[in-house]
Amino acid sequence: MRFSKSEWFNRLEKRIDEIRLDDHFLIYLIEIGEIKFQVVIERGALFNKAIEAFYASSLVKALTPSIPVIYCVDQNLASDIIRASGDEIISSNFYQDNKRFEEKQIVINDVTRSFIKTFNATTGLGLFACRDFKNLPPWEFFSPLKEFIHLIALQSDCWLAHGGSIVDKRKGILFVGPGKSGKSSTTIALISQHMKTAGDDYVCLSQAGKVYAIYRTIKHKGDRFLNFLSCLKDYKKSSDTESLKTVYFCNGPHEDGPFIDSFELKGIYGLELTSDFSGGMMVTDRLRFNYFFMSTASQMPLWIDQSMKLAGSIFTNMDRKFLVLPKDETFHEDFLNFLTKKIHEGH
Repeated sequence: MRFSKSEWFNRLEKRIDEIRLDDHFLIYLIEIGEIKFQVVIERGALFNKAIEAFYASSLVKALTPSIPVIYCVDQNLASDIIRASGDEIISSNFYQDNKRFEEKQIVINDVTRSFIKTFNATTGLGLFACRDFKNLPPWEFFSPLKEFIHLIALQSDCWLAHGGSIVDKRKGILFVGPGKSGKSSTTIALISQHMKTAGDDYVCLSQAGKVYAIYRTIKHKGDRFLNFLSCLKDYKKSSDTESLKTVYFCNGPHEDGPFIDSFELKGIYGLELTSDFSGGMMVTDRLRFNYFFMSTASQMPLWIDQSMKLAGSIFTNMDRKFLVLPKDETFHEDFLNFLTKKIHEGH
């Protein structure tokens, strides 16, 4: 029997409502500035490890009805929920409308990795169901639930951005660009100069120009900037076996360390590493909006219209620079001095 999208969501949510949240489940509250959501995971499930990646998380005893909730399940419970809702979701086109903000029922179906993510923006109920958490790619543990955060943030006029950040005295800069453009390395280098960060890979931006920490992880790969890594030596670390990055788990909100909960955004700086020239760096004011926007949009192609609207509003009101850097070790001093000066301007 084939259902309409709304019928399928009704069946899904009815089955989830039947889950009795007893001692077999753990409930977490995640906070990102003013944004809050809850996560329900079976006690003993592997995905509980993903919660330690969040900057601000806490165990709570019961769900708060007014706060969005995401159920994260695998194995028998996941199969049971999907089966009760209707298995034809696996081959449906329900997820073709995910790009429009007016579409409040979102479905992400990853057949290759055997998981499904759903979110009903009207009811605030989400589901992350997979065959086995052991088969998830590493980023689902080190930067978990990004799609849900993206959707929940957009409802509050905030935007999950792919970028690194550096802060001094509650004012800072966002570094943007595709993977391997130097965002994490630059963040680590400036942390070693006693600055702070709200994240080296993903942050949450508000329309008012505030940046909020989502995760407390910092990632590093390769031999570049090894002389700066001593600032992270005391933190727990793990390995991302797919990207070959080392992932450091830094401080939470009530601990000393490089992470800070929020800051005022002063500028957006695009970074690009190139082999086309060596020595020094090139700085221009020609940071294109697409360079800022597309690395996030390509990873989060959900509610693109609302994403572009919010990102455009933030981008327009910021100091913008584009920095081209050589792929070598020679630019560090000039580069770091330039950024330090920019961050300190206006204090």
